[in-house]
Amino acid sequence: MKNIILFLLFFWSIANISAQDKAMLEALNNYVDFTNESTHGLLIVHRLLENYNQEVNKYVDLPGYKINNISNRDLPRNLFKDEDHWFYQVTPYEWYAKIKNDNKTIGIENHKKLFPIAKNIFKTINQINNIRFKIADLISSKDLSIEENLEVIYKELDRAVDLFDLYYAYLLNLENELNLIYPDNLKDKRERQFISLYNKSIDLLKALRVKNRAKIKMENGLLNKIYTVYKKNNSFIKNKRCIELNSKILSSIDAILSTTREIELSPKVAAEYKLYGKHYYYYNVKVIDKYNRYGNGYILHFNDLLKCNNINILKRFELPHYFKVIRPKKKIKKVEWIKASINNINSIPKDLDGRLTKYSTIHTIEVDGDEVDLELFDYKIQDGDIVSINFNGDWIYKNLSLETKPKKIKLKLNKKGKNYMVLHAVNVGRRPPNTIGINYRYKGKKKTIVLESNLQTSDLVQFVIKDSN
Repeated sequence: MKNIILFLLFFWSIANISAQDKAMLEALNNYVDFTNESTHGLLIVHRLLENYNQEVNKYVDLPGYKINNISNRDLPRNLFKDEDHWFYQVTPYEWYAKIKNDNKTIGIENHKKLFPIAKNIFKTINQINNIRFKIADLISSKDLSIEENLEVIYKELDRAVDLFDLYYAYLLNLENELNLIYPDNLKDKRERQFISLYNKSIDLLKALRVKNRAKIKMENGLLNKIYTVYKKNNSFIKNKRCIELNSKILSSIDAILSTTREIELSPKVAAEYKLYGKHYYYYNVKVIDKYNRYGNGYILHFNDLLKCNNINILKRFELPHYFKVIRPKKKIKKVEWIKASINNINSIPKDLDGRLTKYSTIHTIEVDGDEVDLELFDYKIQDGDIVSINFNGDWIYKNLSLETKPKKIKLKLNKKGKNYMVLHAVNVGRRPPNTIGINYRYKGKKKTIVLESNLQTSDLVQFVIKDSN
């Protein structure tokens, strides 16, 4: 009798843990749903911004294509709130409300790790939503034949580029934290192969995002190998509904493979996207809709199949579009000089913004004069690094992501005292520490240094003006 009771208690304990585990998984998946629905809303803003860019270009020296016929009048005031549910069954605002107050299911410590990232995503999508109105108001109220008015609009478009990149970086960080809390733990080889379809297809899409031609070709080949093996070995999917979902996934993967091969073999770029380049066009128009829900892409079916076939792992993320500003030749972006507000600096600061700053390395950049051109870029793989840059005590960039493109800056150095720049990590991405490369020229030769930063230490660059003689 005693043994039976012990067995029943053990069995009840296992079942109870299983129930807790499923509740945890559901609560964590709410974060994925919140982000994926936010990504869907960003598509609409993305298309609007492309239209605005084309519209202002025609006032200079480029034809103005109308990429689509949507306008702010056709849309909710806030795309992500969508109070009448034009676009969503559950809106990003509603998903956000769910995760905001759910610290019991996932635990307080996990909530402290996840919710701040979700809060930053929420803030960013609202900033992007507001830009669509600001630019529309400028176009309708300003005389666009005046250069200064056009430049104000181009600056807002540039800000949208940075916000789209920042959103992507936050997404990568949220994905990383979720995977640390609830990693995949699949014993079935066929299920692991199914998951590898998503992983490798996302690697291919990321290679396209950063225009890495060699990696696009390599990832296409690797995905094709996994796809070929998986098609012959997916009998573990039994249920009729699951089989239908699996068929849709395979069809999408097949389309992804053929379309990404087309990029190098015979790219076909629509006239309105010629100036954007083939990689931008293929990523944002021809390929990503085969992944994301709005284009009936496979990731929605993939996530549904996880539930349908009782594969108890986290749902998968859809990737967002990235934005790019096209400028006429007469309006090539001018990089403005950045001058410090402090004229004479005697010593390097020991703290910035209330954070005690320890410098793991203090670098030196020798320059020919008091003006220096720099190019900042993500030195390693794009993994969600977010940084702030301080120049001579002024924050010239806060919450900057360099996922898509380098950032060019021009510094006006003080002729007396010290000149410095600090790399300040806001997070540490998936592969700490944060790393940024800096390209510059000295005596006509291109040079590069690398800065690293984590949440405890920062790297600092001192600029030393050398006598030109």
